[in-house]
Amino acid sequence: MTRIPDIDEDSQEVRDLEKGREFLKERQLLALDGAPLTLDVLSTTLFQVAAMQGLGCLVINVVWAVAYLLKEVEIKEVAAPKAHHLGLWMPTLMT
Repeated sequence: MTRIPDIDEDSQEVRDLEKGREFLKERQLLALDGAPLTLDVLSTTLFQVAAMQGLGCLVINVVWAVAYLLKEVEIKEVAAPKAHHLGLWMPTLMT
């Protein structure tokens, strides 16, 4: 497991899941009252963050890279079960 780097906790508003969710909602980056988080929602939030003014090029590229990786994971998680399901049904449709 990757270790989270040490940070100056006094300057951090977000210290746990609930504070993170609240932080994103307050900034209108996450609007899901009770709805489950999905990889699509999280990657969209990252794309919105990358569009914020004042971010350096390195930070923007890192955020975009992670957002695209989340999209890839989502596609694989959604597509694989559907492909498997279709593979089970296709032979019966062909006969």
